Amino acid sequence: MLRPRGLCPLLLVLFFSGASAQIPKFNDGFKLIDPRFDGVATNEEVDLINRLAASGKGGCNTDILFLLDLSGSIDTYAFLAYRRFLRQFTSEGLLKIGEEGHHIAIRTYSTYTRRPRVWDWGEIETNDQYENIVSYQIKPMNGLTHTKEALELAYEMLLNRPNKSGRIAYLLHISDGRATDLPGALAVADKIKAMPDTYIGSMSTDDQTNFTALARMAGSEFRVAAPPKLFDKVRNRIDPLMHCEKPTTTTTTTTTTTTTTPLVTGCELDLLYIWDRSSSVATVRDTYVDISEDLTDELLISPHHTQVAAVEYSSRTWHYVAFHFNKHRGKRSLIADMRSPRIINGGMTATGSALNFSQPEFQNERFGVRENAKHLAVLFTDGKSQEPVLEAARSFRDQGVELLVYAQTHLEEKDMMKPNMTQLREIAEFEQNIYTERENLPKLFSYVKSFNANCKGPKPDDEGNIDFEIKA
Repeated sequence: MLRPRGLCPLLLVLFFSGASAQIPKFNDGFKLIDPRFDGVATNEEVDLINRLAASGKGGCNTDILFLLDLSGSIDTYAFLAYRRFLRQFTSEGLLKIGEEGHHIAIRTYSTYTRRPRVWDWGEIETNDQYENIVSYQIKPMNGLTHTKEALELAYEMLLNRPNKSGRIAYLLHISDGRATDLPGALAVADKIKAMPDTYIGSMSTDDQTNFTALARMAGSEFRVAAPPKLFDKVRNRIDPLMHCEKPTTTTTTTTTTTTTTPLVTGCELDLLYIWDRSSSVATVRDTYVDISEDLTDELLISPHHTQVAAVEYSSRTWHYVAFHFNKHRGKRSLIADMRSPRIINGGMTATGSALNFSQPEFQNERFGVRENAKHLAVLFTDGKSQEPVLEAARSFRDQGVELLVYAQTHLEEKDMMKPNMTQLREIAEFEQNIYTERENLPKLFSYVKSFNANCKGPKPDDEGNIDFEIKA
């Protein structure tokens, strides 16, 4: 049974301000859309950020207020890019929301006569709550852009946040900088920057951005940044202050010593689903997700058994990481995420670009990939990419990943919409790595499940927990 499900790359601008907001490792040839904004971190900025990091503040002890401009100057495409960018804070593993982690608040605004949506400190208790809000509850407001009043209200929220002792604060302001009350807004921004251990960041998803306003609010032209790979640059700037990571090893205690030993089960599998969500698979794209869910339900899911990540895509510019390997510890939350509405539906088919986009999932330890695990990807598509796939598929496999393909004929157009087997062979390389139609699903399931066949020790529960450690 099919279950119900649920960006265009536009300009994104980031600046950081406060005592400092730049770290030394970000001098990487970074360029800006506006040629006036081009610089490197000064020694003073580097020293300030290092002193703050050395003080022990930040990390899990960070409060983040998202201030979202939803006025009429933010068009539909810019708004969709808002959502995509905000979701990356959790999908990329930057946010760890919780009582002992990051504290989050969200406030929207447009003209002062329109009622904003506010989620105050303490109302967002988990990453899942945050994702639900930014994906489905935030809506365009239209109207004028009254930034001064919005910043004044943000100042009050930052000033009155609970349990702020020993914590730093970020005001992450998403706007195009086209405030109707700019002089007053700049004055309030200066007041916020003067607060102890408080920093301002700003992002824009509009190519008509007021760069001068953003630079003046930031206090430095260098702190206004632009794509490509904006989120990677954002993460590199703020991660040293926000990085909040839980231990990934188990601890064995005796009467005399305490040692930490990695858990080895012998059936470590990192499994990536790549879902084609383009228009050419319109009648079966949700079926692809259902199949993935059914397969996942038959696997042992934990940080020491199978980990699952997922990417969805359509055109060259529409691809998205649904979740990384380390987002879900257990089966329960993983399957719940797979059942949630998907972001991308429709558009052209660019499978080669999707394979290139997916490669970092098996390259970056930050996403949870394990060196000692089997690396396996299952691509769900009809083989009708409108760009070449051969080189991208070869490059993907050359990093040590086994690539399988599943294709299903459209349910209502069986004779007209058969998969392109020539392209599927280019992707998978070997005929035995191609699975078509539901009658071949048992073979696919059996092969993937074989990597969980000889696990040492007890099985994980639905939360990914196991009873005791097993030494290699």
